[in-house]
Amino acid sequence: MKQILLAAIIIGLLLSGCTIDGKININLNNPGTATESGNISQNANEALFKLLPEKEGYTWIYNGFAEYGHQMTLEEIVTDNEKTTYIIKGKVFDMSDGESGMGEEHFSIDLKYIIQNGSIIQVKKENIMMDSEMDRLELIRAPLVEGNKWTQVAADKKGNERHLNSEITKVEELDGKKVYTVEYRDRDSDYYEIRTIEEGTGVVSFARLWNPDGEAFEIGYSLYREMSGYNKD
Repeated sequence: MKQILLAAIIIGLLLSGCTIDGKININLNNPGTATESGNISQNANEALFKLLPEKEGYTWIYNGFAEYGHQMTLEEIVTDNEKTTYIIKGKVFDMSDGESGMGEEHFSIDLKYIIQNGSIIQVKKENIMMDSEMDRLELIRAPLVEGNKWTQVAADKKGNERHLNSEITKVEELDGKKVYTVEYRDRDSDYYEIRTIEEGTGVVSFARLWNPDGEAFEIGYSLYREMSGYNKD
């Protein structure tokens, strides 16, 4: 019973869209925009392709805070001129075993990774995914080197502009694959996000500051490697 109650509380708070200032959010699809730009070569995009699965059918399963979990599957890769879009569908696991009373649509995830102009941009539509306050966000930018910094302006779910100071803070090699740690820190508040992005896999961990009741703490999720990847059948 205690576990079900905790799950219901977490789902309720995520569904309400509480931000770091305790305000209630509504849906918004305004794009984030970078405030720094430059001439990005096709070579930069090629480096970014290596960060994501090479073909359709890849499945990610993530586990996280308070028994949270979600899964996603790469359904299609579409290339149009100099833009490549990875179309992903998924769902958040119902931690209440159906006792929340919410329909399947509340748990669905529609997500895209867009590689264009030397960046990977995440665009998502979801209700209770334990992810960014922003539905459109530049996840990483070339060159893929430690210390690469950029500032982006992204809209949160209420429509407020967030000025995020973004930086690749670490580049390491694990089991023959490069892994990048990227931090995003709000210029005007304590809000932050941290991702690790691995070659051939994409996002392997995510964390952000959460402040539902005035007491901030970190929540997030990480990849369940044993259950992720391509179907071996």
